[in-house]
Amino acid sequence: MEEMTKIEAKGDASQEELEALAADLSSKLLLTTWKGTRWEVISVVGEVCDKVLHEPGLKKEVAINRAKAIMSVGAVFKATVPDESDEERRELERLVLNAGSKKKTKERKEKEKSGGGWFGSHKKESAATTPATSGAEHKTEAKLP
Repeated sequence: MEEMTKIEAKGDASQEELEALAADLSSKLLLTTWKGTRWEVISVVGEVCDKVLHEPGLKKEVAINRAKAIMSVGAVFKATVPDESDEERRELERLVLNAGSKKKTKERKEKEKSGGGWFGSHKKESAATTPATSGAEHKTEAKLP
């Protein structure tokens, strides 16, 4: 935002440059929102599963049935296929993916400049951090009595 404000203040930027900066800013905001939402959903689902499966005094058979029900619900979510004709959704996905790929490229260049190199200290980020993927990332172990 600061960069955009500076360029606007100078007044020497073209409309295309301003639009590109605005799109980049929107992409970064969408990516941040997506990651925050994803983290919140995973946290809540994990807490719910833990409470449902580890309820004090819960019989083993009931816990097993609950675990099977949770897996059935998860299978329904995992099998859900996005509507490919929804252009608005596709555009949002494209913006989020672009913001994520720009960040990774920038981090890689910074590591290479600092002498740390790309290999060694690189942590591979899961593909599940983008909205284009689906599936249950949170796995809870059932500690049955």
